[in-house]
Amino acid sequence: MAGSYSNSQIIHSFSFSSNSPGGLTFSGSGGQSAFQEMQAYVTKVSKDILANTTIQGYIGSDWVPVWGPVVWANERDNTTAHADNTMGAYYSPSLKLFIIAIAGTNPNSPYGWIDEDFDVATTVTWESITGVSGGSVSQGTATGLNILLTMEDPNNSNVTLLNALKNYISTNSITSAELAVAGHSLGGALSPTLALYLSDMRSSWDPSGVVSLSTYPTAGPTPGNSTFVKHYEKEIADNKIAYTSLYNPIDSVPQAWELDTLANIPTLYESDIPATENPVIGTVSAGLGLLSLKGSGFLALYPYKQICPWTSLTGSAFNTTVDDSVTKVLKPIYKYALPKSLQAYYDNLVNVARFAAQAAAQHTIAYSPLLDITDFMTEYDAILANNKPTTATSVDLINEAVKNASGVDLETFDVEAMEELSKSATS
Repeated sequence: MAGSYSNSQIIHSFSFSSNSPGGLTFSGSGGQSAFQEMQAYVTKVSKDILANTTIQGYIGSDWVPVWGPVVWANERDNTTAHADNTMGAYYSPSLKLFIIAIAGTNPNSPYGWIDEDFDVATTVTWESITGVSGGSVSQGTATGLNILLTMEDPNNSNVTLLNALKNYISTNSITSAELAVAGHSLGGALSPTLALYLSDMRSSWDPSGVVSLSTYPTAGPTPGNSTFVKHYEKEIADNKIAYTSLYNPIDSVPQAWELDTLANIPTLYESDIPATENPVIGTVSAGLGLLSLKGSGFLALYPYKQICPWTSLTGSAFNTTVDDSVTKVLKPIYKYALPKSLQAYYDNLVNVARFAAQAAAQHTIAYSPLLDITDFMTEYDAILANNKPTTATSVDLINEAVKNASGVDLETFDVEAMEELSKSATS
């Protein structure tokens, strides 16, 4: 019944599995709308994960869905659909452990990027959300939290997460359990925020106080300002929330939105992509710093801060494989396709694209080995491939990052045409 993974490995495995619709755009088929097709896919993937005997060897075999997983989309009237938020809740009787897993930003979700990730220029008081005084969170965090709290499970009488938790605890006569809230990236900002909400609003879902709370965010940007952090860290000190926040030190995303850490971004890959040769990234980082400053309060008295403890993962390294795949394509393009008047920008163009690709890789594929869940992710990726609808289209985050930075699509690049161009240019 028990698996070989530790509780933290299990929690992180569920956390990453919540991203199943990431990068996919769904179309309606078989009488189902695109949104219904997407929800069915997310549900099927979750069932296959729990039933997979190899995965059971890692996480255990008695996990049951308590709520969801549920997918949410801001636009539902289109013939196509993509996920803006995804979340599910699970329970293991043998471990006495609930896990709430919250997805990160979907690469093809403009709503996720704009309305949740980057909406930090304004803030919302925590008191207006919970009735408890505790500083402010970004408008994007408040938007995401509201979505999570109002999502309804179509496979469970359309109940919300909190109602499902309350019902499950009562129906199963649970007298002692841990509830871990986990998420990566956007989920790394929303998971600690939801955990604090559950703590401050405990009477609405756990009136008997039988459940202990923990949260396991990874790669999360800061959700709130310094006063919010002060309130949060008091909850940690008072043992109301067990807090384990992890990040890859060369991942740019968790550097947001604290000014001092935003300043680290241009030099994250200094030994391979010198900041002095890449002024564009420094300029963007400065702009992000001003954006965060705007939402921090009058004269920046209450700036965004990272909740502590905030632990750096060990073993991170520059991904040379990803870097080589970018330079192999871009260098000949810029060398032979750009007019002479633009050749002076050759190195900057290449370095911006290299940085974008490295940032995407360090924020995504780097975490499996750092969290020691590579075995789980291998099985999970196979389940995703087996369940992908034939009508769904997909995007790859690393390729999207390079395409947006360079204008070149690595997946459709015509190598033979570029070789012909290079031959004609040198003949």
